[in-house]
Amino acid sequence: MINHLLLYLFLFPLLGTVILIFVNENKLNTLKTIAAITTGIQMWIIVQLIFNFDTNIGYLQYVEQISWINLLNIDFIIGLNGVNLVFLTLSTILFFTAIFINWKERYHQKSFYVLIMLLNTAVTGLFMSYDLFLFTVFYGIALFSTFLLITLFTEKSNGYTAGFFTFCALTSFCLIIIGVLLINNQAVSYSFNLYALAQNPSILSNIQTSGFYIFLIGFIIITPIVPFQSWYLGAIETAPTSLAVILLALIPKIGIFGILNILLPLFPQSTFRFAVLFGIIGSLNILYFAFTVFSHTDYRKIIGHFTGFSTALIFIGLSSIISGRLQQSAATISGLNGVVIYSFSSALIIIGLLLIPKVRDHITNLAAEPPSNRWVAVFMLLMVLASAIGLPGFLNFIGQFLCLISAFHHWSTAVMSLLAMIGLVLVGIKFFRIISDTIHQNNQIQFSIKENEISFEFIVLPIILIFLFFLGIFPGAILQFINHSLRDIATSLTTL
Repeated sequence: MINHLLLYLFLFPLLGTVILIFVNENKLNTLKTIAAITTGIQMWIIVQLIFNFDTNIGYLQYVEQISWINLLNIDFIIGLNGVNLVFLTLSTILFFTAIFINWKERYHQKSFYVLIMLLNTAVTGLFMSYDLFLFTVFYGIALFSTFLLITLFTEKSNGYTAGFFTFCALTSFCLIIIGVLLINNQAVSYSFNLYALAQNPSILSNIQTSGFYIFLIGFIIITPIVPFQSWYLGAIETAPTSLAVILLALIPKIGIFGILNILLPLFPQSTFRFAVLFGIIGSLNILYFAFTVFSHTDYRKIIGHFTGFSTALIFIGLSSIISGRLQQSAATISGLNGVVIYSFSSALIIIGLLLIPKVRDHITNLAAEPPSNRWVAVFMLLMVLASAIGLPGFLNFIGQFLCLISAFHHWSTAVMSLLAMIGLVLVGIKFFRIISDTIHQNNQIQFSIKENEISFEFIVLPIILIFLFFLGIFPGAILQFINHSLRDIATSLTTL
């Protein structure tokens, strides 16, 4: 059974989606139970994958290769390395959490659970795909599912938000298709096999520059960064918290994963040559999002812009690739480790940030009670906000530190790293204002929460904080899984 765990991880959400389609929409408990059981089984499979994963090797594990479309030489290839494992773990946690946060919602729940499970299936398949055609199929399904969720569950769906997301999604999807076709045209003998192509990137030497920019633009459109951020900022203003978790914590990470898993391995020459571009993108977006976080008073908008800030910091980590010019592969490896760790930790902390309005509401309701009755809620709010900006002891600090310190090894990216620190200061000031506003009941920050919108917040929040604290104290627990895979990427980038 262990040999097929990866296949089961993909098939269970697919099966759950099919079952949910045939359940009567009035049977809310049945819908919720099926979704919870499905994602719960996925969590169990992820645990099995983690405990049976060999951390001493960098090549693919749990590989499944099934002949699919023989005429086009397309296979169903899935596999797992350390980077995939982290992103699969993240997506499984996010979907599992979103199901329970949404537990008390009562309207249009069949549509919500069917689409969430369809998106779950697509993202799970995407994070384990090692055939470019298969990756593109899952990528398209993920974007389509996201479009339907935004259309059905955000109040601004009939206007600018859904329209701009449609433009971004279609543009991104078309660019990825064009890139895949270019690759296939250059490497006919390798077909769409991503792993084989990554082992022989010289085959793509004629399209190194064009392929790099096509995939880079395709992925950053959906990441999203300026000027493509409007769709998700508009969507989260009215989206239910469970959907906001997916839009803010997961969708941007798909673009980051694409850069790590496709762009860097297939186009190492151009990645190395244009590495400073990652730093430019990161620093410009850090300044923009830091100032917007600092200026807003609406809490949802603050968290939306903080998501953009976190994504920009990841690009600073990617800019460490430029250190290869100084033959400092250790700096590149540290930067890539920071990218993966911060992608994981920032996504989890966004869950906590989105749950804060409910925690704050609880604190407000206990305002007349003795302070001892509300210290737990205040402490959790304090820890979430402090860890988000990099409180030492939490995993977010490790990710931020690795991204910033690795960028310091080259003078050009060192300047960008300093700009990132200025941005962190601005974000930190804003977050401490939120803490002060909550403690003193000033109501300068606008919090909005609908009845029954959030459930199980006092279970989810402590688990997330304990998990991030444990990994922050023992970062080796996650580094051991990703270091070999990222070392292989860094080696290919610094030995050109």
